[in-house]
Amino acid sequence: MFGFPPRLVGLVLLGAAAVILLISALIGWNAVQRWRAFVAIEDHHLARLGGHANGARNHAETAAALLPQAAIAALPAIDPAADQAAGQLELLSRSVHPRERAIVATTAAFSAALHGNAVDGVDGADGALIKHLAALSKGGLPVFPALSGNDAPQAAILGQAAQRHAASAWKAGNREQLVRGLGLVLLTRPYHAEAKQAVTMLAALDPAADRAVLSGLIGGLGSDGHLLLRRAALLAPERAAVLAAIIPAEQRTPTEAQLMLAAGGEPGEKLESLIAKALASPSPILLADLFQRCLDQDKIDLAQKIADQAVEPHQRELRIALAHHLGDVLALAALQPERTDLKPAVSPPVGGSGLIAFHLATAAGMIPLIGELRVRADGKEVPADRITRRGSLVVLLMPGASGMVEIDVKLGDTLVFAGGVSL
Repeated sequence: MFGFPPRLVGLVLLGAAAVILLISALIGWNAVQRWRAFVAIEDHHLARLGGHANGARNHAETAAALLPQAAIAALPAIDPAADQAAGQLELLSRSVHPRERAIVATTAAFSAALHGNAVDGVDGADGALIKHLAALSKGGLPVFPALSGNDAPQAAILGQAAQRHAASAWKAGNREQLVRGLGLVLLTRPYHAEAKQAVTMLAALDPAADRAVLSGLIGGLGSDGHLLLRRAALLAPERAAVLAAIIPAEQRTPTEAQLMLAAGGEPGEKLESLIAKALASPSPILLADLFQRCLDQDKIDLAQKIADQAVEPHQRELRIALAHHLGDVLALAALQPERTDLKPAVSPPVGGSGLIAFHLATAAGMIPLIGELRVRADGKEVPADRITRRGSLVVLLMPGASGMVEIDVKLGDTLVFAGGVSL
């Protein structure tokens, strides 16, 4: 039609077809590569969520090799904490599409924060977390920043902030911030290699977690579980006895054994057993606690046993407390000879028709409850059944007696009154 030889036209069409085929092949190959990269990215995320660090890293490197100029594929293969991360991110920021430079810049700031360098220019939740990481890297422990529900941070930044916050709180011994950090670690990395340890520590610090729950958690941790319990006891002293109870008896330290005894020992253990164990390895604080429990339960024989085996100066203190509890003013006066207000005395006796009444007490206000009260009237012993005591009041029945009667009153061997009473 245009005067071209048919053979030439055929060759031109054949060449055009080859070019189109080549372009189609390149487009198809690029599509295949992108598909493979996205599959690798998906596998990377799944492996990471599953706690398979090596697999996640391999998939990330595969994706980066397939799409080296795409941020979504290249960033997972860059470790922000690595020394070479800054250079890798700088090269990536030059090759990615302009719309992806912001996320690369955020990752670069994240990397700088991990290395303790000053960061700025990142807004929102990512910016708050990056600044928090920078503070942690300098040895501080600020409160974990509050994050808005409408501004989700990058998972990698949140996860790293949670782990470093928990590590700093652990080192600082800050219970509240440790709980906050461990909770976020479990939220962001539910399959973390130390997830079980984190759950155990959170339960150990939780006042609502009972002994059965904790026993189940540390079952597979062995001695590491006991170390966690001991660390938790330092952070939460009020739970020290509960935590010590979970450690097998033969593996408890002397302090833990004493904590157990002070808290009541094993379930259902009787006070007698606790005292026997406490006396085998005496601790003044523990013995004082058990001594008070004996007094509260009015188990005087056990209290006396503790007082007898205690050492000075604690023995004297316990004997004084026991004498107070019993109202044994004579023993108390012997233990505290420097006190002049412990000598028993009577109020001026009052005579009536066939009786004499008076009050028996000390200047300190104590009423003698221990010690035999003996009375002689005109040289004759007054029978015990004619002596009535109601608190401090003492009433002597004197049937047939009249006029002036000479009496002497003794508490034990101590004379507390001698004189005449008119009936």
